Amino acid sequence: IIVDRGELVRINYIDPATIVDDVNRPDDIVYLKDIELAVPIGDSAIITIVLSEYPSEEYRVFKYLNGDWKEYKNVVYAGNELIITLTDGGEGDDDGVANGRIIDPSGFGYSSDSCDSSSSSDTSSGGGGSGGGGSCFIATAAYGSAIEPQVELLCEFRDRFLITNSIGIKFVELYYHYSPPAANFIRDHEILRKLVGIVLLPLVGLSFVSLKIGFVTTAFVLLTLLSGAVFAIRRWTAEKNRLAG
Repeated sequence: IIVDRGELVRINYIDPATIVDDVNRPDDIVYLKDIELAVPIGDSAIITIVLSEYPSEEYRVFKYLNGDWKEYKNVVYAGNELIITLTDGGEGDDDGVANGRIIDPSGFGYSSDSCDSSSSSDTSSGGGGSGGGGSCFIATAAYGSAIEPQVELLCEFRDRFLITNSIGIKFVELYYHYSPPAANFIRDHEILRKLVGIVLLPLVGLSFVSLKIGFVTTAFVLLTLLSGAVFAIRRWTAEKNRLAG
């Protein structure tokens, strides 16, 4: 288990065979754990669980609480990695109180009921793990290593602004589904690697600024600059036409 945001206080692995509650119980359980994380009050934690192998795309993360099993939705399935976002006092925190502690009893398994209800939105990729770089596949292929500053910035932007909301999670899942083949192709072609690295630079810059001053502030500044540029171009065009006439 890798804690990307937050601090691991404790983790207890539980033998699923010792749990007798059958309400919505998954048909097969790979693991069951009870963890506690420390975060600033009201903040979110992001944990990554790396599986030795991914059984199949039908497997999901389940919460176990008060004798009931329920699929947990705030998860990005990236190859053999499960990237889980938990919020203090909110989604994923089973004590329900914003107190700087996140309690997460959950497991990973297969449920035929869950599979039937979620098959239309399943975008996980069993082969996604081959890209490496914390699943920032294309950036890792372009810059050559997962520890390059550009890759780390993009991964941190993902963790801070994308996988903390439902729209961002869907976007990231689509990226994880389709990007590994492209990353492998880029990695094998030196000229293409350099070209993609250059193309990604504006996104790297956006990530850097967003992490420093916030995504909303960055978006506002960009819109202001864009509006100013459009206004200046229109004024210049109008003046040119007036002089020509």
